[in-house]
Amino acid sequence: MAFNSEYVKNVGEEHQYTLEEIKELKKSKDDLFHFLNHVKIIHPDRGRVTFKPWDYQKELFSIIENNRFVIALIARQQGKSVMVACYLLWYSIFNSDKTVGVVSNNEEGAIDILDRIKIMYEELPDYLKPGVIEYNKKTILFENGTKIKARATSKDSFRGRTLNIVFADEFAFVDPQWKAEEFWTSNWPTISASKESKFIIVSTPKGIGNLFHRIYTEAVKKINTFVPYFADWRAHPERDEKWAEEQMKNLGKRRFNQEFGCQFIGSDATLLDETTLKELDSKEIVDPIKRTKELRIYEKPEHGMQYILGCDVADGSGNHDSVIQILKILNIKPLKLKQVGVYQSNTIDVYKFAYIINTLSINYNDAFIMVESNNMGSSVVSDLWWNFENENLVCDGTKANKLGVRMTPKTKPKACLLMKKTIEDNNIEIVDRETIKQLLTFVQTSEGKYSGNGSPDDLVSGLYLGIYFFTYDILDESMELKTEVDQDDVWAFISDVGDDIEDVEDGYEIIMR
Repeated sequence: MAFNSEYVKNVGEEHQYTLEEIKELKKSKDDLFHFLNHVKIIHPDRGRVTFKPWDYQKELFSIIENNRFVIALIARQQGKSVMVACYLLWYSIFNSDKTVGVVSNNEEGAIDILDRIKIMYEELPDYLKPGVIEYNKKTILFENGTKIKARATSKDSFRGRTLNIVFADEFAFVDPQWKAEEFWTSNWPTISASKESKFIIVSTPKGIGNLFHRIYTEAVKKINTFVPYFADWRAHPERDEKWAEEQMKNLGKRRFNQEFGCQFIGSDATLLDETTLKELDSKEIVDPIKRTKELRIYEKPEHGMQYILGCDVADGSGNHDSVIQILKILNIKPLKLKQVGVYQSNTIDVYKFAYIINTLSINYNDAFIMVESNNMGSSVVSDLWWNFENENLVCDGTKANKLGVRMTPKTKPKACLLMKKTIEDNNIEIVDRETIKQLLTFVQTSEGKYSGNGSPDDLVSGLYLGIYFFTYDILDESMELKTEVDQDDVWAFISDVGDDIEDVEDGYEIIMR
């Protein structure tokens, strides 16, 4: 295809190279910073100008060039997208048969980055330009076989394609967040399996608990293999304290600190307050003493202690998780709880799930059972009561006619707000990292509904169900807690839902099949 533009070089178009141009071509190929001398960008005030990277941009260029996985937390209006676009153009010109994927929080944003790459390409001297085969709204295909594709962030962004570089721009702003999670799940295995492919993530922060926040904070803690980079408004050479004061007056301190100070600040909609969110997010990760695919045990049953199981039921189709939160009662007045175990599976059917609940209840000192009886939960509570005859099942009415706990538009807010107060008052110790992740994104919407706002929230549902137990006045300060079953009894967990694990310690045996 021939392009009727003096700025776009056609395939096979001849150019008589001078000796000086050949030298410049080699220098530009070998040195990214030398190449930048030929790159022009659109400045908001000065129009088309030669790109002169600031110090922070030079640092980030070097980090991107020398590392495969990079995540950068950068303030607004800091030239972050432009600089990565420069790198992608340089890489595409001097590497053959590669595929570069550009995604943003929406398709318009990704296309805008591709447009910037096009401007940079068109402004290059002819001797640096490769011929172009395809040059449209979403794709550039160079004569050397390398292509750059712009897409919105979704699981299908680059389905079936092997990518050499993925650039995810404004990753914190992908809405809803499950799209970012799906994109990550779809593309990360392919990128990480390669020995050379790169994953570059750049964004301004937006709240706590989203995928960008999680990857960045884990990179800082060296939990994952991403190299973190930070640049707030102070990295901009044309900004000073006076500028910051003016912006703070116009935006307010909270918004300024998030967008220009690069602070992770909880959304106004999150159920838990900002201080609590930060405390949860900064907790040291606790490893389970026992772990299978579905079960994470942090503490075995303790003699003389009472436990609660908060159970949320799914249909086992793979979309949502069936969850059991195992809570230990440390004190009643004032209330003190500790999370000691979690069961989580998106494939277990309701009958096997009832068996798991019953078994955990028996082994955790006849733990009380809180099961939401709505929808799929009705089969579970029926099985627990009629088949397993577990009298520790908490029910709304008489156990024969109102089995389990029914969540309604009136009771669910009460349960969520009780969980909020319990957590914010430090009356429960939460140790499971997956539960914390879901708490960070759990919100109260403007309509008064409670949900993960597009992110998983099943672990939170199990948690507030467990804590809601204390509205039933089943326990009182003078009650005698049941003693544990004899240590000679076997703590047996026999099912088809886990890996084979067998361990005998202190009279307990866990068997998973």
